[in-house]
This record gives sequence, C-alpha cells and structure tokens, in this order.
Amino acid sequence: MDLQFRRSVRALTERFVADLLAAVDDSMRRRWLTDDKGSSRGQGRRPRRDRVVIDAVVAHIARIAAEHPDGISSAKLLQELGLPRAQVMKPMALALSSRKIKRSGWARGTMYFPGQARRKKG
Repeated sequence: MDLQFRRSVRALTERFVADLLAAVDDSMRRRWLTDDKGSSRGQGRRPRRDRVVIDAVVAHIARIAAEHPDGISSAKLLQELGLPRAQVMKPMALALSSRKIKRSGWARGTMYFPGQARRKKG
C-alpha cells in the first residue's frame, strides 16, 4: 500500500477513536449528573450510582493518570474530570485498590501516578 494512504487512514482512525471516547465520556458524565427525567441531581439524597458509571469514572481516572507519568495532584485530577469531589471518592478508591493508579504524598501534597492493574488469579 501507498505510504501516504496508510498515514491518512491512521490519522482518520486516531481522530475517530478520540472523538468516540470524547462522546462516550460526555454521555456518561451527562447520564451520571442527571436523572431519567433530565433534571439535575442537586437536591436531596443522591441515588445509587450504576456500576457501569463508576467503572467508566475509574477508567477515566486511570487514563488521566497515564497522561501524567510524573504525577498529577488531586485538585488537577478533579479539574480534568470535571466532577465534584464527592462523586469521585468511591471511583478513586476503586482505582487505587485495583492498582490502576498509585498514590504518593500526604494531604495537599498527594500525587497520583499511573499504576499497574492487578492480574486476575486463576
């Protein structure tokens, strides 16, 4: 095949994948922040979150950490996620326990790094 053609296909594929991931991320964020009627979840007790949504946030946290191999602060991570701290605490704990990310430091000096996922036994 022509080298120019390969480069063109590769660029189109990478753009498609990036757009697809952005669309899925946006859709999951909207689904997480609104109920079935489309209203904002700002009043009263929050409903239980879907495991799929939590897993999507865990994957997003791991992806952001992987983009910052020198580490990312908690505040910067929350800013890039675009979610409130209360909605990130459980996914953050799951990401740490599954070793998708690592933590170093204390209090405001805490930094998060890409981790190594646990292998399933068996």
